[in-house]
Amino acid sequence: MNLKNNQAVIGMLKSDFKFTFNVKEDKLNFQCQEDCGECCYGSTQMIMLTYLEVKEIQDFVSNLIKTSEFEKFVTDLTKFNFRQTNVWDYTGNLNYQKELMEDFFIPNFQGVTVDGKEIFITNNYLLRSLYPTNRCVFLNPITNKCLIYPARPLICRLYPFFVNFDIPKKSIEIVIPPNIESCPGTGKGETNVKQIEDMAYRFVKYHNEHFLKLAEFTKKLDIKLSNCFRDMALSENVRSKSEQKDSPGEKFHEMAIHSFLDMGRPSKNVFTLTNENFRDFFSENNLIKLNKEFLERLRKGECKGIKF
Repeated sequence: MNLKNNQAVIGMLKSDFKFTFNVKEDKLNFQCQEDCGECCYGSTQMIMLTYLEVKEIQDFVSNLIKTSEFEKFVTDLTKFNFRQTNVWDYTGNLNYQKELMEDFFIPNFQGVTVDGKEIFITNNYLLRSLYPTNRCVFLNPITNKCLIYPARPLICRLYPFFVNFDIPKKSIEIVIPPNIESCPGTGKGETNVKQIEDMAYRFVKYHNEHFLKLAEFTKKLDIKLSNCFRDMALSENVRSKSEQKDSPGEKFHEMAIHSFLDMGRPSKNVFTLTNENFRDFFSENNLIKLNKEFLERLRKGECKGIKF
């Protein structure tokens, strides 16, 4: 799909979209259960962030770490450990926690060949989770409350609702996947439909703006690559198998971040990221700050990736 006239989409309005709730009636109502935290374990490493969400969280955290609320968060962590494994995922050290809060995301990148040279470009970002339970870095394990609740990612704000969208058709579908219908909050309280629609529209708009920025940044690097990102910005997020083979994203070699988990993968599939072969256009253009730890690994040549 290559839409030449995309001005209407770039300047899209919520009123342009048709919203559909494809949700069972008994699951439509939802109220987040205080002190639950079930959705903050296990799946958090798959929560993808746009640069806009990263920036919002970074701005929030920069103020948060100066407050007594953050000190209480660290104090609570000193009381907590995984008794079943005897593994501490926090040291309870205030300075360490500040660094961890600032390094809350991991670049998720893809490899592409430009002028005969393979480079790795940040596609989006992944919310960081902690070993061994894959607990979100922002969850207080004592209170089960989110430290950045007012600035949490859009996926978290929408949960348990998920968004399927088709920007060219101006269609937004809101669903609850069968595997999470057991969420303790489903079927309780009263869902604010307008609020869900607002968040779903914002989710789509952020997707659109994120990839249009990538298209803009990569235009001078490689016009075909730029067009790929533009197509991503203007496409749907759910494709049938027959459509996937013609996806403009097929130009990319799929990559996954592997800088923290070298778990005995075949050496032929492992590569090293360096300052020379890695590009993060959002940080290069001062829209976000890239992780200090990640940058240090790049400098030392210790940042690993793996081809799947």
